Amino acid sequence: SASAECVACKSACQNTLFDLEKSVGDVTRNGTTLLWTVGSLTEWDPSPDCYYNTNTNKQCCSTLPVIVYQPPESVSFSFINHTGPMFEHDQYTLQCTVENVAPVGNLVVTFYRGQTALDQQKSSITQQKPVSDTFTLNINISREDNGAQYWCEAKLELGPEGPQRPPVVASENITATVYWSELTSTTMPPTTTPTKTTTSPAAITTMRTTTTVTTTTRQKLNTTTTASATTTKTSSGPNSSATIILIHRFIMCLLLLFLALV
Repeated sequence: SASAECVACKSACQNTLFDLEKSVGDVTRNGTTLLWTVGSLTEWDPSPDCYYNTNTNKQCCSTLPVIVYQPPESVSFSFINHTGPMFEHDQYTLQCTVENVAPVGNLVVTFYRGQTALDQQKSSITQQKPVSDTFTLNINISREDNGAQYWCEAKLELGPEGPQRPPVVASENITATVYWSELTSTTMPPTTTPTKTTTSPAAITTMRTTTTVTTTTRQKLNTTTTASATTTKTSSGPNSSATIILIHRFIMCLLLLFLALV
């Protein structure tokens, strides 16, 4: 409910020509004093006009400003065109949407990072009826913002004659997840070309000797005999020369034996 009192005039007025124009409520007269009362407001601009006519037939008029307010039905907060993690040094846009508030011209929206106020904005709409409005703020993200909570708050500032505690509605928090790259200088250890040590084993001499002896077939023999002697000998160390000599001698003995048989 609401009430207001208007004193039309104290003197020099025609008592029959003063009144209070209103769109809602009732008027009670007490001399030149008019009392306007209303149980419930159904209009968003019910400001009544109190007037009177002077003895010279001039009219004086005064309008009683009445502010009918409605706290926001809801306040939502988001990042425009973005969900999920953010990247350091990129710019993002915060958005605060206030639904069905009146009068929106008395609305103040504050963006917060944690408990730190980032910016305050007011609506440019002058409409008295409940409307919705959206507010935005651009921010640059750094690694210090990782884990920070962003949100917004909508408050109706109705002046000293308004409610002792102005109606305030806050949005939900959004926790920022920030990705960044660590650029560090890595010192590589000095490169040392490994020294390859090759140990040559004792000289190993491998000798493969193949001797083929072919003889002419005689009439007295029924078969042709071909003798092939193959000797492979591996010697190591200083005795290799003596081994070769023994092999030669062995081969010569085989040849002599073969010739004797023929």
